[in-house]
Amino acid sequence: MEANLIHYNELVLTGTSNSRRSDYEAAMRLIESGRVEVEKMVTHRFPLRDALEAIDKTASGEGIKVAVMPEA
Repeated sequence: MEANLIHYNELVLTGTSNSRRSDYEAAMRLIESGRVEVEKMVTHRFPLRDALEAIDKTASGEGIKVAVMPEA
């Protein structure tokens, strides 16, 4: 979706989460202990310059967890 569509049509985007702070803290403890391997959760990684490709990969359903990383 183009950002202009959001701007000019005055759309409102709302994110949701049903997690409490204690849920995030428990998740962080699991990650820090190594019991949860988060590296395997990211299916694709793209440099920032390929952000549109990352969006396409997600939109196609091929990418489940897609990370766009800043370039060094």
